[in-house]
Amino acid sequence: MSSSHTPSRRSNTRDVLLRTFDLGFTAFGGPPAHFQILHKRFVEGSGRPSLISEQTYQELFSISQALPGPASTKMTFCIAFLRAGFLTALGVFLIWSLPGAVGMYALSLGIEKVDEVLPSPVYALLSGLNASTVGIIALSAVQLARKAITDPLTRLLVLLSACAGLCYNALWYFPTLIAIGGCATLVWDHFLRGRVGRLVAKMRRPSGGQPAVVDEEAEGIPMDALPTQSAASVKSSGSGGVGAAAIPETDRNDDSVSSSTTNSSEHKVPLKLGLLIIVGFFAIFTTLMVLRGTLRAPPLPLELFISMFLAAIIQAFPGPNFNFAVYLGALALRSTNIPTIVGALLGFLGIFFPGITLSLGFQSIWRVMRSNRFVTSLLRGINAAAVGLVFTAVHRLWEIGYVKPDAARGVSLGSEPWWVVVAASVYVGVDSFEIPTPLGIMGGGLMGLACLDLARNINQQEIAQLNIWEPWFKSAPTNQTVHRVNLAKAWNISQGSRILEIGCGQGDCTVVLASAVGDSGHVTGVDPAPLDYGAPATLGQAQSHLLKSKIGHRMSFVQADPIEFLKLGENHDTFDTAVLAHCTYYMSSPTVLLNTFRALFKVPSIKRVCVAEYALSASNIDGYPHVLAVLAQAMIEVHKDAEKSESNVRTVLGPEGISKLGKEAGWLVSREGMIVPEKEQEDGRWEVGAVLEYTEVEIDRLILDERERAVINGMKGSISRSVEELGGVKNVRTMDVWWTVLNRPE
Repeated sequence: MSSSHTPSRRSNTRDVLLRTFDLGFTAFGGPPAHFQILHKRFVEGSGRPSLISEQTYQELFSISQALPGPASTKMTFCIAFLRAGFLTALGVFLIWSLPGAVGMYALSLGIEKVDEVLPSPVYALLSGLNASTVGIIALSAVQLARKAITDPLTRLLVLLSACAGLCYNALWYFPTLIAIGGCATLVWDHFLRGRVGRLVAKMRRPSGGQPAVVDEEAEGIPMDALPTQSAASVKSSGSGGVGAAAIPETDRNDDSVSSSTTNSSEHKVPLKLGLLIIVGFFAIFTTLMVLRGTLRAPPLPLELFISMFLAAIIQAFPGPNFNFAVYLGALALRSTNIPTIVGALLGFLGIFFPGITLSLGFQSIWRVMRSNRFVTSLLRGINAAAVGLVFTAVHRLWEIGYVKPDAARGVSLGSEPWWVVVAASVYVGVDSFEIPTPLGIMGGGLMGLACLDLARNINQQEIAQLNIWEPWFKSAPTNQTVHRVNLAKAWNISQGSRILEIGCGQGDCTVVLASAVGDSGHVTGVDPAPLDYGAPATLGQAQSHLLKSKIGHRMSFVQADPIEFLKLGENHDTFDTAVLAHCTYYMSSPTVLLNTFRALFKVPSIKRVCVAEYALSASNIDGYPHVLAVLAQAMIEVHKDAEKSESNVRTVLGPEGISKLGKEAGWLVSREGMIVPEKEQEDGRWEVGAVLEYTEVEIDRLILDERERAVINGMKGSISRSVEELGGVKNVRTMDVWWTVLNRPE
């Protein structure tokens, strides 16, 4: 910007507001993406004149990293203040932060009504947004690096900072890396550059020739000669080594830099006022710390404000989304008589006040210090190290960006190829085709919705068709498939899951799970029954048929005792989810189920267990014959050899009993629910028919105690009369099905 052109304050205010009015609604992606947006709007101009120079941008970027609090918020505030004054900067800050803050407060009010597990489309949308955000942040990192790299040393600092950020994580660690970067350039520019340059020149001096000329000023490069060399120019001079490449170009436009830093339209904070603001801030900080240490039971609002204040002070780049403080503040006061809006405001002020206040105060000091060559060198390294941490942010979000109901902390986006496609598409779209950043991120969300978890879009007819094969099944068992699809939906089985199905039987549920996990997942079915067990087709026949289907590669079957199978060490990292679908009735005793839960708990990779079993209750009166039939069969089974029995019902446990055994094994009940089976489902009719087939002679032979015999005969009679009232066995409905998800404690 030319110094001859001095816009009016009103013009500056209008210009700044036009460039920021939508950021509260469109600035997706967190601080790394925000920096790119700010660069485009204020340095590149995005079709308008540039408001700040590249040098000013880099200086503000460095200051934002060095001071506590949300970096992109501080930078936005400082740019607005620099160009249009305090009131405009305050307005821009509110425009920037309030939409997200209001949204988080609304979420805090409605969070109790939100199910712990969200609908599958929400997970797909969030994963798509995260993948697109990774693309945006990666692009921001590359673009920031191009500006921050001015010589081989800053290139090395970007690399080392990024690598160090990947290897360790602590509150003190990231600020330390940034400080080390600043010290490195300071030492190099003013203590090592000249010495290394002379040493290199001495080593290159031809024998008997004239000594090479060494710049006497190399030990102290003037401030205005350091930050303007581009990465491209450094690269072109690469053959000269560290000493040669670091010498800045002299044929640059000093006037533009000078005028940009002395533009009379810039707003300044007087030095005394700036120092007063900083002193006042630390006075407030000291007071809060004294109160925190002396009050045994400080009021909850005060404790909340102090906690948020400290959270802002210890914040290290890359940081969280700070509007989350509004959400936490509202939740913190929800159990008190104080309105939650007070907590939200305290959280908002506590998290943003330190950074904004210190940024405002340091503006005055910065105007004095910016001409100091030592400070300039220090900022050069701070800037490079901070940019390196943007690459760290890319990796960290990449590793947790795939949001799944069975992974509370998220999993790597690389586990599903589609998310790689989303990230790459957004990167190229924004970089090469100038797609606006908000549009790119929203496009990523839409691409995520295009890849919804298949458990929500399972083609029931198509799966049922897989079970059609002569001579056993001449029509598709659609009702059984529908029920198991409903279970997969309730459990939120997601793509890429590695499932161990206990008691898989003929594979009715296995094939549904295989459809849900997609090509990136796998289902292993384990069943102790012999392969010749089952009718009309045996387990071996049914499983072999499914393995030949088009999704057979997603399944495998093992004939083994599940507990013994789980003891094998090679299986301990194979699965992330276990499924027990209508298999507990087949177990010989409750102890077997307890030991199964314990064996699953000993496999660290299994994070959750999905269970489904009949609920021993019925929403429809015509389902109660099924309830009675199951209880009657269980009583009869008590008098049989459990290990040799081939009955479908051997051990009956209700929802409470199964949950109790799961908890005893160490699992936590995460969520549960009921499913009312379709009228066409035949399980109820099968079990009722099995009880009615028992003759009086068989019951007398099995049950010697006349009182037990009387109870069973009475139940059989009750079932028979109920069936007659319903018009025959064909009208009996299957009882309700209870499902639950057991999670491993964190």
